[in-house]
Amino acid sequence: MKASKLVNNNNSWTAVSGIGQTGIMVGVKAQNKKSYYFGLEEWNNSSILRKHKLAYLDSFRSFPRLEYYERIELINFRNGAVYHIGRLEKVKRLKCLEIPDIKKLLIMDSWLKQVEADFHNIQDLRPIVNNNEYMKCWNSKDIVAPTNEAFILNLRYEKVSFFQSPRNLTSINPAANNWKRLIHLYEVSNALEYLFNQ
Repeated sequence: MKASKLVNNNNSWTAVSGIGQTGIMVGVKAQNKKSYYFGLEEWNNSSILRKHKLAYLDSFRSFPRLEYYERIELINFRNGAVYHIGRLEKVKRLKCLEIPDIKKLLIMDSWLKQVEADFHNIQDLRPIVNNNEYMKCWNSKDIVAPTNEAFILNLRYEKVSFFQSPRNLTSINPAANNWKRLIHLYEVSNALEYLFNQ
């Protein structure tokens, strides 16, 4: 069993929230807004990406993962604890050659207008074409690349679940606090698989 961490989000991972503790740094100085981080996975639960069964995990950006994954547990680290927040099932990494067709699908669904509105909701009021941090990823031709240089999506799945009530895994077993980094796709030992039975 595998587990992968998502950045913090208070919009149920439907849109950027401006509270990411790491990820892509935005140095906005206008309108008294401070710099902030966002993660491309903050849209994984959005209706457009769910429609196309597409998602992003930083653990797939950091390493060329060519295997098929039956199940990847989604976790989040906040307030000193790891939470089980969701699950991806039947997961396969995207290929670079798929990027142009995926962009066409997203454009037909007005993806960039939606993302622009999402950034505006957190007071980053730039037109999306001037949001250099996001557009660099949108225009990328690479699935595996350094942070802020990889495409906005990197995997397909058959099923996604985001839980209404995330479960505090640290309170059940403190060993869960070993799973705190975005770039790792964690191997969950047989002894700890019970943590994800929900």
